[in-house]
Amino acid sequence: MSLLIPGPRAPGNDIDVYLQPLIDELKELWEKGVETYDASVKETFQLHASILWTINDFPAYANLSGWSTKGKLACPCCNMDTWSLRLPNGRKHAYMGSRRFLPLDHYWRNNAKAFDGNKEKRPAPKQLSGDDIVEQLQNFNQVQFGKFTRKRKRGEIQLPGNWRKKSIFFELPYWRYLKLRHNLDVMHIEKNVCDNIIGTLMNLEGKTKDNINSRFDLAYMGIRPELHATTIDEDEAKIAGPVQYRWMYPIERYLRRLKSYVGNKAHPEGSIAEAYIAQECLHFCSRLHKEKLKNENSQHVEQRHAKEFYQWFKKHITFLKNVADESINESLFDLACGPDTRVFRYTSYLINGWRFNIKDRDMHLKSQNSGILVKGDNNTGNLDYFGVLTDIVELMYSSGNNVILFKCDWWDVSSRGRGYKEDRYDFFLININRRLNTDEPYVLATQAQQVYYVKDTKDLNWLVVVNTKPRDFYDMPWEVNNEPCQENDEIGLVHELCNEPDDEQAISLDRNDLEQPTVDGSPMVHVENVDNEEESDYETLNLIEDEESDGIHDEYDSDDD
Repeated sequence: MSLLIPGPRAPGNDIDVYLQPLIDELKELWEKGVETYDASVKETFQLHASILWTINDFPAYANLSGWSTKGKLACPCCNMDTWSLRLPNGRKHAYMGSRRFLPLDHYWRNNAKAFDGNKEKRPAPKQLSGDDIVEQLQNFNQVQFGKFTRKRKRGEIQLPGNWRKKSIFFELPYWRYLKLRHNLDVMHIEKNVCDNIIGTLMNLEGKTKDNINSRFDLAYMGIRPELHATTIDEDEAKIAGPVQYRWMYPIERYLRRLKSYVGNKAHPEGSIAEAYIAQECLHFCSRLHKEKLKNENSQHVEQRHAKEFYQWFKKHITFLKNVADESINESLFDLACGPDTRVFRYTSYLINGWRFNIKDRDMHLKSQNSGILVKGDNNTGNLDYFGVLTDIVELMYSSGNNVILFKCDWWDVSSRGRGYKEDRYDFFLININRRLNTDEPYVLATQAQQVYYVKDTKDLNWLVVVNTKPRDFYDMPWEVNNEPCQENDEIGLVHELCNEPDDEQAISLDRNDLEQPTVDGSPMVHVENVDNEEESDYETLNLIEDEESDGIHDEYDSDDD
């Protein structure tokens, strides 16, 4: 989990290359340890750590253990003693030696009709220890990793059993002594079993296991499909303990959060690392301030933190800069100082392929561009947020970085049936009478998506939410001057795309064979054309000329914050 593996395909057995830094750190944690502070006793101690086991699906089991999970010897636990049968019609291997793990006096061992037509008298295969695996691989030459390594042809090198490599985990001094080294992820097993059962019961095309070839194979083996049974090995369930230590649910949820950090799809690992570091910095900085407040007075720490953090952060960073702390750069100092107290206000703004208008401007238009949608974090159970744009402001920092904020009136969609509902056509409706009472009405413009609202014909207190897609906007990384940029960054016009010719080499674009026309030089009123508005309707156009002044003003007004 401490590594990011780039590329569209899994590394396969080459995963040992990516695991090498992790193995080196684990060796240090086992042999030397790291000095750690125990807050409960206010003392330091030497912390040592080891791996209990890995959690993976069946294909990844092969990549981590080195034992291939394909072919006639696919079972890593049975090893060389794997029992398999090649099905002639389905052209797959079947592994039906599960009854060997039952007690010798279990009645299923003698129940030939319910299984493969034979009584099972064989004992369970020997559970291999780490020493047994090392002995099998003692004469095995480690493979060469890397994408430029020539792939071995089948039969070119004789490998013991299904071994494809010696796992890098055996470099750990304690790995060979573990009774359980690899766990099959319960989440993947549940999903695969559920898909197979549902696909067979519902007879889904391409998903059902009840096809003509399987019926031929069942007849060939003399067994009935309704009496299939599987057994669970209990030497692993007891060792691993409760199931929550063997599944990937929390890990997959956290991976989804990491994927949400990706802004530049050309370099996802860089986006994740940068966002993670920024989040950690904010977390520890906030924790430092809370500790100082708690030492002063332990009451109302959270409220005081929310109120005093900005001034404390500015004072703290300014102090470090004055003492010439190398960790304080100009960007951090500008951030601590905060934006200019003067802000620019807009009535319309174009971002992410959408043109957003404030509510007051939409009141005079036939189109609707003020609907706002901000995606919630499903990991924490937060729903999406819906609102109406009321103001657009631009914050300016001394470093030249500007931030666009949208101020919105939000609806309260926290309760189903009262704040929101879904009709039988899967349309999402919100109650216009339930407004969200919040003191944080602003969101970043880059977070906003555009929707529009339609009144429900049955109940005028409800609005139907309709999602929109950006016009002529495609979900792919942009490039300007061959330099990658963030997906949500605004991309301005590039004025110097090529070198201007010299005066001597300049080419005249005037036509000398025609008489030049004469035009009237009277002043003209400029008109701003807004997307999604009818150009033929003069009343829906926004004139730049100010009716209350004599001249022409800018698109935005400059007001004090």
